[in-house]
Amino acid sequence: MRSQIFFVLLILAATTLLADEGMYLYKVPPVKQVKEKYGFELTPEFLKHLQLSTARFGARGTASFVSSNGLILTNHHVGSRNIYELSTPENDLMENGFVARTLEDELKCSGLEILVPVLEEDVTDKISSDDAALRKKQIANMEKEWTDKTKLRCSVTTLYQGGKYYLYGYKIYNDVRLVFAPESSIASFGGDPDNYEYPRFCLDCALFRAYEDGKPAKVEHFLKWNVGTSSYANGNLSFVSGFPGRTERA
Repeated sequence: MRSQIFFVLLILAATTLLADEGMYLYKVPPVKQVKEKYGFELTPEFLKHLQLSTARFGARGTASFVSSNGLILTNHHVGSRNIYELSTPENDLMENGFVARTLEDELKCSGLEILVPVLEEDVTDKISSDDAALRKKQIANMEKEWTDKTKLRCSVTTLYQGGKYYLYGYKIYNDVRLVFAPESSIASFGGDPDNYEYPRFCLDCALFRAYEDGKPAKVEHFLKWNVGTSSYANGNLSFVSGFPGRTERA
């Protein structure tokens, strides 16, 4: 699956979340507009931190690092396949939920990968726009060249219906373990397992952990918890980073 990472500019209103100006690639942030309209500076450091704190959960969703020791937060519906696969006839984790009291209790997810986008390059001028066969060959050669050079998993993504081509390089975590999942009746309370209807009154979340060399991964970039309510005032600025399954808003 070829995917791309975006961030979304949101304004917190009293009863709704309103997207302002749509989605943006990290390489082309609306620095001037945000500064003029909201007085907030989108610095390269801020954007890089947000990008490196964001991860692709396998081929089907977005996750975020939320601790320095590899803890990962995602939606319950995003991690549900892995939760289901870890279930046994004696213990249905989808039905009963799960919590690991210690690191030793965390359950390894077979085949799951966490991909962190550490490299992003605009390669449009290196891709043919006229010859489909040549374009395919150029992309394959570029992906191999960059993979060999960076030791990352590199792939080229088509954007704007062929108007742009971006190369992404991912750091891969392939030892990922389940830490916490609520019961599915809580995660999808109200009958909607996905997150397309609001307001929602459910616990649509799950925690996993990335491991390296058999130990919890040491992560420099992660999103910190804010347990207060002061940052959620009416009109406050917020940003969402992730991998949309599909979008025409970029």
